[in-house]
Formats: sequence, structure tokens, C-alpha cells
Amino acid sequence: MKTLKTTLILITVLILCAGCAQASASTPEPASQTAPANTPTHIPPTLAASDTPAPAITQTDTVPAPTRTRQATPTPTATPSMTPLPKRDPADWENWPVVPEGVSASMIELYQAGLEAGNDPHRFSKVGDCQNITTYFLATFDKPGRYDLGDYSALQDTIDWYAGSYKRESAAVRGGLNVAAVQNALFTRSKECKKGENPLACEVRANQPSIVLVSYEELWDANTEKYAKHYESLIQYLLERNILPILGTTANNKDANRIVADLAVKYDLPVWNLWAALQPLRRRGIADGFHLTQWGNIFDFTPAPRSLSGWHARNLTALQALDAVHQVVQAQPERP
Repeated sequence: MKTLKTTLILITVLILCAGCAQASASTPEPASQTAPANTPTHIPPTLAASDTPAPAITQTDTVPAPTRTRQATPTPTATPSMTPLPKRDPADWENWPVVPEGVSASMIELYQAGLEAGNDPHRFSKVGDCQNITTYFLATFDKPGRYDLGDYSALQDTIDWYAGSYKRESAAVRGGLNVAAVQNALFTRSKECKKGENPLACEVRANQPSIVLVSYEELWDANTEKYAKHYESLIQYLLERNILPILGTTANNKDANRIVADLAVKYDLPVWNLWAALQPLRRRGIADGFHLTQWGNIFDFTPAPRSLSGWHARNLTALQALDAVHQVVQAQPERP
């Protein structure tokens, strides 16, 4: 009986941690076998920009450039005066800005306490599933000459500030590593990790980040109660170590995004609203119901914002969110 119980537990855990795949935002398909974290097999074939006509845009462009041919509200540049965060309604998360408008006073204090405790102001970590692997996400910012910021050249200072963090192989990132698994030592794979250490704890200890970018694309079995429970536990772990989390919304899962919004308001955290960034794009930046569209060099940001692929938008707006938070926390006077 004890053997049977153990077997059933292991089967349940393995089902929970199946690879990143789902048919729609609200009804996931059974997950397929997870590919190794550094292989691009989960990314769709490159799409031509002319494959599908662009949908009608019903909201302000959320991947702004300084010059445009149509009216739009550009993302504001973060300044110390933009704290605390404006009052936010979780039910209205779809209209939240792509880039955080500020950092709360409580989170600035927490961040500074983290620096005093040894967190590195020049390091951030990534925590998430297959959409965060270095093959496609952020790593090229650590390769001068391989990216073109175009009109977003002001972001170079933040790229330089966190040099090395973009290409880092986070112990807390892997295909199938969901919000529960990242806190379970059964799913630890990195050689940096100690025996019995879960992926999240390992990444925090090994990298000593001052900021963590949390980004998941799966709600898995559509169990919002479990998702919220484990997501909140993850947030609490980071806050207990005086690490400032930036929470990312998913590309197309509204149930997950509402949970992210609820937790962001509860803990007064900055949010990177990827969902909003993708809405003006062709196919809303989604190729097949889940995977992001991709064409050309996804680190070349010189084309007009609306012509960018989903992966362009993901990389650019993640950097913008990191920059917005960085500009605020670095501008604060040291605590007495």
C-alpha cells in the first residue's frame, strides 16, 4: 500500500510538470513531453511578416517608440517621483500599462535592505518556464553587436548595469518548471545547486539577485486555486529575502493574469504587462494559441512597433520593465 501511494504521488507530480503547451488561454491541452531547457524545439517555425493581415487595433500601442505616425500614449520613463505606484484595480488588469509606472515605497525600502544584506545591485534573476530560456529570451543583450535598440537606445545603460544576468542560465528556469515545481527539490537540475535545494532557492543563493523577473506562461491544469497558492508562496520567499519581484503577465491566459494582478496589488509589486504589449501586434503576437510569433532578428527593434513579432515584444518590454524599476530604485538615497 505504501509503494502504491508513493507511485501515485510521483505520477501526479510528473503530470503537473509536463512540457509547455496549451491550446488556449482557458482550456489547456494535455502537455507534451518536455524538451531540454536549451533546445528550441518548443518554438514555432519562423513566420513571414506577411503571413496574416494585422488585426484592427482597438487600444493604444503598448510598445512605444519616440516617433510615430499615429496617436499613441508612450510608456513613461520611470523617475523617483513616480512612487508610490498608482492605485490599481486587479479587475482592470487588461488596461494596466505594459511597463511599471513606479515602485512602491515599501518595495524601495525592501530593495535597499536587500543590498545591505548582500544582494547584488548589478544582478537580476529569471524565474519561469519555457518562455524564459536563454535561447530566445534576453540573453542576446549580453552580446554586443547582436542587437539593435534603434529608438530605444536609452535602454543601453540598463543593459550595461545588469551585464551577465541576461545570458545567465537560471536554475529556476526550464520548460515544464511551473510555479509548484520551482519550489520542489525533486525538480532541481542545475549543477550549481546543493543537495536538497529547490530550483528557486538555488538560484537565489547562487546569483544573489536584487531583482527577480517572474514570468510564467502556463496555468497548467486550469486550477486557479493551486496556481494562486504556489505563486504567492514564491513571492513570499523572495520578499523574505528582500528581493524585489517584477511580475509578468502571460501572453494569453486571462485567468492566470488576474491572479498575477491580485497578488501584485496585495504585495504592492511592479507588473510587466506582456499581455497588453502583444495586443496591437499581428495575431496578437501568438502563432498557434500559445507560442509567440517570431520573424527576423528578434533583437532588432528598428522596425515600427506594430510590425514586431511576439518575441520582439517580449524581449523589448521585459527590458523596459527592468529599466523602469532600475531607474527608480537606483535614484533613491541610501538608507540612513
